Amino acid sequence: MPDTSPAGRVLLVEGHKTLARLLRETLAVSPGLVVTAEVNTAHDALAAAAANELDLVIIDLHLPDASGLEVASSLQDAGCRAKVILLIEEDDVRYHQAAWQCGAAACVGKERVAGGLTRVVHQVLTA
Repeated sequence: MPDTSPAGRVLLVEGHKTLARLLRETLAVSPGLVVTAEVNTAHDALAAAAANELDLVIIDLHLPDASGLEVASSLQDAGCRAKVILLIEEDDVRYHQAAWQCGAAACVGKERVAGGLTRVVHQVLTA
């Protein structure tokens, strides 16, 4: 049976160290995914995206220096071809709509990171 696991270079943009560690550990068990950079501010996210070839950027909605929505929009404006998943606090349709308007491919509630992130990553990378 052929391996259908997603392959991708991932940038993690998360302001909280504990959640960043959980994200990294969750992605580490998914074959083919490599966290190429991990940052905690919007400024550093834009610099890391410019410096690395990426397939996926996972961004926290609430960063210390800007909104994750702003980062997603800036990435799109800069011509970044990586797909974006936005991490949100609560599953509110307004966040989903705003995320799609900023170019994000999906939203994941932070409470679902451990159980649902890899499924969403797979869907986004294979779409």
